[in-house]
Amino acid sequence: MGRTYFVEESIEQYLLDLTTKLKPYVTGLLIGQCSPQRDYVIRAVRTPPKEEQKEDNISLSKLASIDEEWITTHASQVSRMLPGGLLVLGVFIIATPELSKDSQSTLRRIIFSVEKSLTKRRLWKPTEEEVSDRAALQICSATKNDTYMEVCK
Repeated sequence: MGRTYFVEESIEQYLLDLTTKLKPYVTGLLIGQCSPQRDYVIRAVRTPPKEEQKEDNISLSKLASIDEEWITTHASQVSRMLPGGLLVLGVFIIATPELSKDSQSTLRRIIFSVEKSLTKRRLWKPTEEEVSDRAALQICSATKNDTYMEVCK
């Protein structure tokens, strides 16, 4: 059974604004709150580029150059800063049409890496009632079509 994600219009607008500032791709995190039936996305946070990536834009043209470790580190840092009740719900990627075909597998790798990192750093064991699903959002920058996928449990 699928989950419902409630997203405010301001977050949708933020993601659409990222599609116009087109690089070959943009990655980030979805922040929000979980409940047993639905999740509430209250913020989308773009993953900042590494210092090496700022200087070398040639390596940014392929999804293979995505640094999973950097995104996972960013997710861990954001997770530690969040107040109680909020957590990293998932990740998003906005890619050009040429890259969006390959972005689904890249997105899966990233989401599993983030999930593994966040569960490893937990100080408590989750109860059976707690939702441990992570969402993945893929957006094509040309068509602005989005696809939600639930990947991790």
